[in-house]
Amino acid sequence: MRKKHSLPFVLLIQITGWLVLIEVEARLYAQKPPLEQIRELILYANYPEAISQARLLLERNDLDARTRNQLLELLAIAQIADRDMQAARETLELLYRRDPGHVLSDPDASPPVIAAFAQAREAQKKPISVRLIHRPPRIQNREAIPIEVRFREGGDAVAEVRVSYRFEGESSWTQVIAAPHGDAFVARLPVVGPPDRSIRLEYTILALAPSGFVLVQSGTSEEPLVAEIPPLISETPNPTPTAPSAPPSNSGSILEEWWFWAIVGGIALAGAGITALVIATNQTTSGTIGTVEPMR
Repeated sequence: MRKKHSLPFVLLIQITGWLVLIEVEARLYAQKPPLEQIRELILYANYPEAISQARLLLERNDLDARTRNQLLELLAIAQIADRDMQAARETLELLYRRDPGHVLSDPDASPPVIAAFAQAREAQKKPISVRLIHRPPRIQNREAIPIEVRFREGGDAVAEVRVSYRFEGESSWTQVIAAPHGDAFVARLPVVGPPDRSIRLEYTILALAPSGFVLVQSGTSEEPLVAEIPPLISETPNPTPTAPSAPPSNSGSILEEWWFWAIVGGIALAGAGITALVIATNQTTSGTIGTVEPMR
């Protein structure tokens, strides 16, 4: 005969299975990104917990602009679903001040949520104050030109920095996206043009919200920022021409040398001896045997 299990034993097996399933779901939930966790809480109508987690995450200082705006959107949705309309209006006002071009990303949002977001967007509150810090670069060679941008305030609302530039003589502008680098955005512009003369660089800076809305701009196409690129200088300078050597000084004249006068004296003495000999040979000698005239 087949043995039947008692009812308490069957309930124990079922409860154990439920506990295991809950534990597995909890582990899977913990592995999801924070935004996905909040979305799941809203999906299962756990609005107070979703609101609590969203506010806790918004206190962090390491969130980029896009993540922060998505958290504000989820927080507003949870507040509307929880029927806290005053808090939802405050959240939406902050969201659209940070990004006036924000668009609701939930395609399955309820009509009250869609209406609240549309109303907040049409209100057109003044965007938050964003102040950038930039100094024209000091260019000393023909390497890539670094354009560095920092923010004095409102930087956590900036998702992207774009630099438009052109060189002297160009009619069109080229646009590059600055890469995040620590607490700054840095764009590197290639240098073109003749290396033997200076070049004028004109550029503008745009700081954008996640939707592409321009939060702050520095420089315009009519009055751009300007940097001067110096001519390329050779690393080995031209040698300095040397002055011609001066002619030797006359201070050491031959007339001051002893050997010169010794030679002159010897020549003089030799000449005197030859003269005396000639004179002596021209005289007539007389004797007893007659007159003898020496042979010339």
